[in-house]
This record gives sequence, structure tokens and C-alpha cells, in this order.
Amino acid sequence: MKNALSSMKKVLLRTLIILIAVVALLKISGYGYVLTAVNKSILDGHFGPGIYDLDKFPKNEIKPAEKRFEWKEKDKFIPLTSEENEFHKQVRSTSFLVSYADTLLSESYWGEHTLISYSNSFSMAKSITATLCAIAVDKREIKWEDPISLYIEETRGLDIGKLNFHQLLNMSANTSWSESGGNPFSNNAEAYYDTDLKELLLTLEMKGKPGSKFNYQSGNTALAGWALSNAVGISISEYAEQNLWSKIGTNFPAYWSTDEDNNLEKAFCCFYAVSRDFAKLGRLWMNKGQWDSTTTVFNAEQMDFLIGAQEVDYNVCPDVCYGVAFWLENYNGKKFYYARGILGQYVIVIPEEQLIIVRTGHTRLDKNERYHPADLYEYVEQGLRMKTLYEKGHRVS
Repeated sequence: MKNALSSMKKVLLRTLIILIAVVALLKISGYGYVLTAVNKSILDGHFGPGIYDLDKFPKNEIKPAEKRFEWKEKDKFIPLTSEENEFHKQVRSTSFLVSYADTLLSESYWGEHTLISYSNSFSMAKSITATLCAIAVDKREIKWEDPISLYIEETRGLDIGKLNFHQLLNMSANTSWSESGGNPFSNNAEAYYDTDLKELLLTLEMKGKPGSKFNYQSGNTALAGWALSNAVGISISEYAEQNLWSKIGTNFPAYWSTDEDNNLEKAFCCFYAVSRDFAKLGRLWMNKGQWDSTTTVFNAEQMDFLIGAQEVDYNVCPDVCYGVAFWLENYNGKKFYYARGILGQYVIVIPEEQLIIVRTGHTRLDKNERYHPADLYEYVEQGLRMKTLYEKGHRVS
């Protein structure tokens, strides 16, 4: 018995020493944020970032509109078919909304998610950041071709300081940023979990000619958000509240996660809102910045710029797949654009059909040869089916 206890103590002691050594090594090597990741994700029951991380990090509130916009509703939503519902369960959807011509055709929620539940946008925030930049260009507070060194003093003398808003947001900056949604030692993980986003961004170096090649890097949007904040003199959360969120009839506040040391928004991700308010962003984009007869959030040419083809080598796509922070696709002859997040967050806009589709969830399918997630097309098909039923006289609520 004594030998068994002695052996157990030795094992526990060795384990403790190993753990202490690992912790020390992570901190010395600059990967101390991995410990934060373990604390905020693995010990919380899941691996990596999740859609319900709102209260795990500092955040800025973005107040909603005083004048609310309500979607038209009638008797009964168009239901998902049993096959469609099963698909949503398999890909772990949490919400799915379809709007046609300001009428909400369908709305579904799964699990504990409801119409007042907040979801992380993940990279849909890139489209929101680009929208804020479009507003600032319209207000002549910045220009698309302005180098960020005009607004971020710390980048003066650095090669990254020569990058402009356009190059950053159309993903042609080509810096040393290591993009990965699953590697805990990537810059994405460090930006998500660490406390000083500015310090990380200032370590970036150039790895290619800016403006020549499409290279999706979240650090680009983080730099653009930092530069925009300095240019307008307030946080991008405040700027969004004053110039976007309060203008589009939102019902609920939004929140934007920040780093701990600088209160700098993680402009590349981490914008939290409810699904119906995400859909209002889609309505704004579809109407090219014209919210209603009296409210112009930004001019139409800015939206055309954001969803326009870029003069870059797309390399990973067989043809044009990305504009200025918006994904572009042509499916069965129907052109559409969309904002997307890594766990299958989508705001899909099909202008010729007057359709807006919002989906949030915990997973998405792998990307196809066109660099778009395979589940995207399922949501488009569902939205088109519902529009067809509506036009045939199916009543909705």
C-alpha cells in the first residue's frame, strides 16, 4: 500500500512539474495566450472559439435605433421541409431567416437559440468593417487609397504602413499574418485570445507585392479597423452606433469584442447581434446604402465598389470570388454576394430576387473548388423555394 501511494505521489509530482514547465515554456516563447484559450474554450467544454463567447472578453456596446424597423408578418411562416430541417440539424444551425421584399417568409431556431439570442459573427465582421469604411469615405473622413501610416503613427517607417484601406479589405495586402481557423499557434488564435492586438499587428512584415494577389488574412481587417478608428477619432463601435446601427432600425444592441489592453475592437471578427438585426444589414446592402426615403447610410457607388470584381490574381478561386470584404458567387445564373463567418454565419443577398437569407450555427461544410462552403448553396436553394411558394400564394406571418 505504501509503495502504491509513493508511486502515485511520484506520478503526480512529475505531472505537476511537466505542467509547470509547459506553462513556463508557453509564456517564454510568446504563446501565453494559449493558456487563455484553454481556459476560455477547452475548460468550458469546446475546442476553439464559439458563437456564445460574448461575455468571455471585453466588449463595447453599440446601441440600437430609436426608430425600429419591423419585418412584415402575416399568418404563418413557410416551414422548412423535413429534409431541410434535418440538414440544419446535421450542420448544427442555430437560426435561419428568409426575407423577401421586406416580408419575413421563414424563421427557425434550434437548441436554446431564440430570436433574442446573440451570435458571434466571426468574419462577417469584415463586411461590417468595410461598410464602416465606405461610410467614412462617403463622409470624406478617409480615402480608399490612403496608406494606414496616415492614421497609425506606429506604422510610420514600417512597410505595412504603406498598405491602404483598399488593399487591406480586398485581401491583397500579402503580409506575414498566419491565417488559420484551427491552429492554436496561428495569428488568428493570438488575436482572438491575447490581450494586446496592436502589439501583434506591429510585428507584421510584407511577404508579397500589395494589390497583386488575393490572400485572405484576418490581420488586414484588424489593421483597417485600427486605422479607421484613429481617422474618425472614436472607436469603431461608437462610429457604428452613430452611422450604422442606429440608422437601420435595429431592435437590439450589438456588441464588439475588444482586446484587453487597448479597448481596440477585433475588427476581423467578434461582432455580436441577433439574427433579425443581422438581416437588416442585408437589407441595407441590398438597397445599396439607402435605408429608406429619408435615410442614406452611404451612397450606392460605395456598395458597387464593395461587391465589385478586383484586379488581383485570385489563385484559390477559378474566377472572381471576393470583392472588398464581401464574398461573390454566381449560382444557376443568379449573382449574389454575402458575408460569412468561419462557423457558418451568413448574411446572403440575392438582389435580383430581393432575397435576404441569414443563417447562424456551430459548423459549416468544407469549401468547394470555388472556395465557397458547400452548405451555402443549400441555404440559397431554401430561400428560392420559399420565395416561389410565397409568390404562388402561400401565406406567411
